[in-house]
Amino acid sequence: MTTFALAAEGSQMDLILASIQRASDNAAAATYPSDMLSSTWQVGDAAGEPYRWITTGPGKPTKILLYLHSWSGDKDQAALFPDLLSIRNAVIIAPDFGGPNNTPGALGSPDSTDRIMRVIREIRYKTGLTRVYLIGASGGGMAALLLLGRYPDVVYRASIWVPIYDLAALYGETSNNDLKADMVAVLGSAPTDPDDMRYLARSPRSALPDYNGSASKIIINVGALDTEVPKHHGYDARAAMLAASPDADVAIIEWPTMGHEFRGLDALKQLILE
Repeated sequence: MTTFALAAEGSQMDLILASIQRASDNAAAATYPSDMLSSTWQVGDAAGEPYRWITTGPGKPTKILLYLHSWSGDKDQAALFPDLLSIRNAVIIAPDFGGPNNTPGALGSPDSTDRIMRVIREIRYKTGLTRVYLIGASGGGMAALLLLGRYPDVVYRASIWVPIYDLAALYGETSNNDLKADMVAVLGSAPTDPDDMRYLARSPRSALPDYNGSASKIIINVGALDTEVPKHHGYDARAAMLAASPDADVAIIEWPTMGHEFRGLDALKQLILE
């Protein structure tokens, strides 16, 4: 069988799997628990991991939207982006995963990713829904890439904005001195070399070689004018994902007039236009 034929067969299987997942989630919506319906933000706890959640109408949720907060934020940041509520029939979840990236328990630690997974597992168990649509920007984009590498079978579709790929590289590049100070507060000093293991172990650069391409689509957005997290981080992340899984559907969108920004409505469009 030719390479082209194999690729076509894989694409067809992906479409079949996506159709099965949608059908399963539509069926789960019919029995969605009434105590998990709320049009206002609620607080949950998944085995010690706090999170915020809300549901959108007009019908019962048929999907999970996972929002990962930025570098200096926490679970409450999601409520600052009302554009997220434009997604229809979803349960939106926002884990804390250690809060701001100025403590050892956060800043890309394996525990921070495990905390995200606790919330996903709880919501899946409570609702019966399976598909996880992911949004993350900046530090949340870094968390998103780490999730894709450390738990490669979880995310169905993702819109990732101005993500951090390599913390050691970022230290020498960023225009934001607060990011540098937070890294030193957690790791003790500036990176000693480009492969400083203190920095590498918490970077998507070390996790994405395990990405398996199971997501239906990943879209990485970078800003041409971004001086806080230079655009090459997004390009490098895509290259690492394709090196790990050459047939993965990973796209880059470079916004020519954008700096270090998150555009919520554009993120939602990228998730639901499938």
